[in-house]
Amino acid sequence: INPNLIGEQKSAFVVEWAIWIQIYLLFSIALLLITGFLFARASLKADQADVRIKGIFLLIAFVSFTVATVIDVIGADNPTEITILLARIFLIFSSLCFYIGYTLPKFVKNRFIKE
Repeated sequence: INPNLIGEQKSAFVVEWAIWIQIYLLFSIALLLITGFLFARASLKADQADVRIKGIFLLIAFVSFTVATVIDVIGADNPTEITILLARIFLIFSSLCFYIGYTLPKFVKNRFIKE
């Protein structure tokens, strides 16, 4: 199998995906956003304050991850330093929000929930 059918590696962190891989990635991103939104919405409707805070962070995480991956997939045709930097910043931010949304560390809980 020819690996160039999947994509071409331009540099250490940049891959130019084939068109059918881009379509697959965009479909996967849309699916992740929809299911993530439904999951976060269910958390936002919960009675417990800590679960609602988790839902807020998860919603932010899913949206920022979607923005990052769309920038990465669409900007892969002609990547510039700015698009790569923006995509990576959004990915780092979404990772932090996923961490907080799934684990809710005590310092975050104490900061947002007044008992």
